[in-house]
Amino acid sequence: MRPLFSYLDFREYLRDKLKDLKTSHWYSERAFADRAGFSSPSYVKMVLDGKRNLSLDGAQKIAKALNLKKSETKFFQILVQFTQAKKSDQRTQHLKAIMEFKKFLEIRPLEPFQFEYFSNWRLVALREALTSSYWQKQTPQVLATALDWKEPEVLEAFSLLLKLDLIKAAPLGGYQATDRPLQTPKEMQSLVVRNYHRQMLGLAASSLDSVAITERDVGALTIPLSEKSYLEVKEKVAALRREINAKYSNQAEARSIYQLNFQLFPLIKEPS
Repeated sequence: MRPLFSYLDFREYLRDKLKDLKTSHWYSERAFADRAGFSSPSYVKMVLDGKRNLSLDGAQKIAKALNLKKSETKFFQILVQFTQAKKSDQRTQHLKAIMEFKKFLEIRPLEPFQFEYFSNWRLVALREALTSSYWQKQTPQVLATALDWKEPEVLEAFSLLLKLDLIKAAPLGGYQATDRPLQTPKEMQSLVVRNYHRQMLGLAASSLDSVAITERDVGALTIPLSEKSYLEVKEKVAALRREINAKYSNQAEARSIYQLNFQLFPLIKEPS
């Protein structure tokens, strides 16, 4: 089976590990529970099914039952915290701790760069700018000024985007965006998406004061929706996003990069 340090979900690791152990003559749910020091033989199954959370003490017991080494035990405990954390800031903290393990980076070397890409809106904006021939011709200093960055930060961004294969050397010098979509691991997707949207909502709020009204369009609509009409509106918004992206995303001579946000969320909910 895969090594522990290749996982980002402790339940996935544990399922694979226990499946592997079933070939052992001693293994049974009860025997494993006894070895780990759990009173109930069904406890581990409940954890795997998501019906129970695993405490750090429980993680320590499982690590001992699996004969994990000291570094593996520490990694497994952080993995448990990452998998079970509900808040984005907690998941971010635990993910950063995971990415400090050398063996994790040996197996998944691009993970920190993928996480950093979606954690810094300027990286996303720079990559999109490099789809335009206008921005491809600009010097790092010009790009730094446009992004309110410093030139060394733009050069560092080039290095990161090259590692992710999101840009490549342009024929006439500089860089241009590639067509490669960035696929984030499923265990990171919800986290990076939340962090990305949080950044963009913050930028939208600041644009009310920092961007001239002639250069922005910010509107809102407050309406009552049934469950059926909510789903219809959600699909209409998704269809509009797809239409706009298909029609306008390849503007070779574009000199501005815009952010278009859509939000649909409840202000008042029916009491449960």
